[in-house]
Formats: sequence, C-alpha cells, structure tokens
Amino acid sequence: MIRDPGKLALSAGLAKTRSLFNLHREHPDFSREVQRQVPVELDADWVCEEAAHARAWIKRGETKLRKLRRPFLVVRYEDYVADRVSTLNSIFEFLQLPSHTLTSPPGYQKVTSEDVWADIKNADEVKKRLSRAEFLACD
Repeated sequence: MIRDPGKLALSAGLAKTRSLFNLHREHPDFSREVQRQVPVELDADWVCEEAAHARAWIKRGETKLRKLRRPFLVVRYEDYVADRVSTLNSIFEFLQLPSHTLTSPPGYQKVTSEDVWADIKNADEVKKRLSRAEFLACD
C-alpha cells in the first residue's frame, strides 16, 4: 500500500507535533474534539524532506516490483480510506479470489480535520514549499 508522499508527510508532521500515532478510539487519551481544536505549526522543510523520502521509497519499491516481471497491484492508501470495501474487493479480484461481502470495520478513525490544511497554522508556507518541490498539487 502506498500513500501520496505529500499527504503522508503532512499526516506524519501533524502526528509528530501532536504526539499521537494511530490512537485507537478506545484508547484513554483519545479525544478527537481536543485534537482537532488547535491548529499546529509545521516545519515546512521537514515536511518536504519527509515527502522526498516517501517518494524515493515508493519509486524504489515499484522499481523492484517491475524487475520481478510479475503482475502487481498498487493499492493507494487514499483509495482504501475513501472506500475500504471496494479497495479490498479489487485486491480479491486481482488475486483471482471469489468476491466477498464485506463491511467496513469501525476500528480507527481520522483524528484530523477533513481539510488537513485547517489543522496547520502555517498552511500557506507549507503548501508553497511542497508545491515548489512538486510533491503536492495544492488547491
């Protein structure tokens, strides 16, 4: 599974700054309301470096897979989050497994705003830095 390098870096920056990584909703420290209230400032250079690292890692992985000369399926994290059932069914189809009736499991929940930029105080600076580095098409 791969993730858009710019979005991965933004998510990691927010998690690092807020000291949370994949908190499960039953975790005693989980408080979505508190976590969403205060936008944080991110180090734009750090975000860009993380995005570059992620991009390089993805390219290396895809290169290695192509060298195998076997079919492979790239599963994007953003597609999985948007529609888990459809993404999992596409994996089953690729593996030539029978289709399954799936329901999306509750489990983990997004702890940032739907608009990630709303969680970043210096969003314009970070967007500009990422855009210059061509990691993210900023709206």
